[in-house]
Amino acid sequence: MGDPAVPFWERVNQLIKTRKTTQEDLAKSLGIPFGTYRGWNAYRRLPDVLSGLLIARALGTTVEHLVTGEEPGKPDVADAIRHLDTARDLLQKL
Repeated sequence: MGDPAVPFWERVNQLIKTRKTTQEDLAKSLGIPFGTYRGWNAYRRLPDVLSGLLIARALGTTVEHLVTGEEPGKPDVADAIRHLDTARDLLQKL
């Protein structure tokens, strides 16, 4: 698995473009110096947990989406199939 910071920042940057805002505006809304934000993004460093949460909220998404690319509440299909297989197996034993 690659560095998790790379897709995190790719998603953040895509959401910034989608919302027609700027990295500077995001940093300002977070109350952090732009240099701090730019350092995280440029060096592909994950922010601390609280900052990650604030970034997600400012962009109208979740930390889960920024980290994994998946939206919460949308079940993983493979996981759902495993649960169904388990339920089927249990029912067949009755």
